[in-house]
Amino acid sequence: MWPHLMLLLSSEVSPADLNGAVEQLTKSSLELSEAVANLGALKVMSGVFILFAIIMLLVFLYQVFSTSKKVDRVDKSIKKIDTYFEKAADKSIGEAQAQVMVRRAFNSLSQNVKYTILRTRIENHIDNREITLAKIDRLVNYEYAELVTFFRNFDYKERPLSDIINADDIQILTDFMVEQIYYDKDQFSVSAMDQATNILMNGLKLEYIKKL
Repeated sequence: MWPHLMLLLSSEVSPADLNGAVEQLTKSSLELSEAVANLGALKVMSGVFILFAIIMLLVFLYQVFSTSKKVDRVDKSIKKIDTYFEKAADKSIGEAQAQVMVRRAFNSLSQNVKYTILRTRIENHIDNREITLAKIDRLVNYEYAELVTFFRNFDYKERPLSDIINADDIQILTDFMVEQIYYDKDQFSVSAMDQATNILMNGLKLEYIKKL
């Protein structure tokens, strides 16, 4: 490039040499401009790459921090669940708790007995005594099976609470319900049935509480 520039500055130069020098200078200028442009593009690409790398690093750090917080929350939840199931695994109950459970269980049973007696009488499905007896027997056995299953989930004085259930009471309750269902229509009253049921169920309830 410099020889061609010196040629242009020389006073003794032919037109052909002048044209050649101009073409060479133009070509050199274009090459130089292209090199500068390429260098600028390389710098821009390098800058973009560095910026992208920084963004990826920030995203990675954010993910690590976020994941760490989530893991901490999961760990705390697991500890709470473990604590809950450790307490739930302890089936032991005290006397006061056992008495409350017996009372509530027999109160619920009492309501079911009253409802069944009234429904059976109102629907007039008592002509076939054998079918009625079978229905009542199934109902009472089911209720007592549910009661045993429920009480078996708890221990009182190192034994299942269900041990207090007396299977002979199934027949007592069955006979009582059949008697109320077939009570003479002229003598039957809802209030009398309600009172008789309460007396029977309260007696069974107290009997079980005494066993505790």
